[in-house]
Amino acid sequence: MGFWNKGPEQGTQEASAANAEQEAELRQSMLAGVMDKSQAAWKADRIAKNPGETTRFKGTKDAAWVKANEGTPLLKKNEDGSYEADLLAIDSARDLPIEFRADTERSTMMAVGAVLNAVRENRALDDTFIDEVSALIHVRWLDVHRDDPWTTPEQKLPYDQLSEEEKDRDRLFVRFAIGEYEARKK
Repeated sequence: MGFWNKGPEQGTQEASAANAEQEAELRQSMLAGVMDKSQAAWKADRIAKNPGETTRFKGTKDAAWVKANEGTPLLKKNEDGSYEADLLAIDSARDLPIEFRADTERSTMMAVGAVLNAVRENRALDDTFIDEVSALIHVRWLDVHRDDPWTTPEQKLPYDQLSEEEKDRDRLFVRFAIGEYEARKK
């Protein structure tokens, strides 16, 4: 029985409200889980590719994040007054400064929404589904980053022309969303 099928009272206003509330709670829980897992995966990949690296400071202009993290080892103030965040010391993407959190949030929301829609439609959460959603995530990422100077030529390609390694960057959000759903279904 899924979040959209409460039981015998299905179809009543009370059941519809309860189902909507259950879905909202499920969605929030899944979003948090995918955000946590995506940051853990990024950290593991970063450390694997850069053995011995214990910090990864990058500049941030997120004033609210800076204020919330003043006096912590997560934040470094430079001589010019700018700030940097230690991305390797942050365990959840939910806790990143906005300039690093935004892409993860967009990809996570797309993946979780697609999984919940597929479940409602009794669609298989298989490799075809994963690649269809991953392609959409890639298109959305390109909409935001196509002209960024750090975007590589490969990243600008259509999803079906990407290397498997590059596709896996998009797939991980969908796989994590499926895992979060399966861990919570009853």
